[in-house]
Amino acid sequence: MLDEIGHTDPLLAGAYAACRVFALPSTEETPGISALEAAAAGAKILITRRGGAQEYLGGFAEYVDWHSQADITEKLDLIWSKPVDTMLQKEHILSNFSWTKVAELTNRVYEEVAGSSEGGERSVSA
Repeated sequence: MLDEIGHTDPLLAGAYAACRVFALPSTEETPGISALEAAAAGAKILITRRGGAQEYLGGFAEYVDWHSQADITEKLDLIWSKPVDTMLQKEHILSNFSWTKVAELTNRVYEEVAGSSEGGERSVSA
């Protein structure tokens, strides 16, 4: 276990890259940026199945029932030795969830919403 590493600390990226498994079996997850950062660094991901984590991480994570110690232990044992295509995982994260990509998608929605207010209704899709 490590002490807290600040989000602007350059050691954070190295910690993600050096860890074998990033575990976030929280009660609900949006998911946290920390899970996306860890996945982009090549860490295996163990995260709660509650919330939207599956929409972001898809098959690049193991999902657990946060209140089941048995499930967390079982999935941790599974993912510990499970091979992961870290290049494909990193590509998935960076092509879909980088700050640049998120800014582009957000801008597109703003443009579509602004355009719909000028000339009638338009559908918004991200």
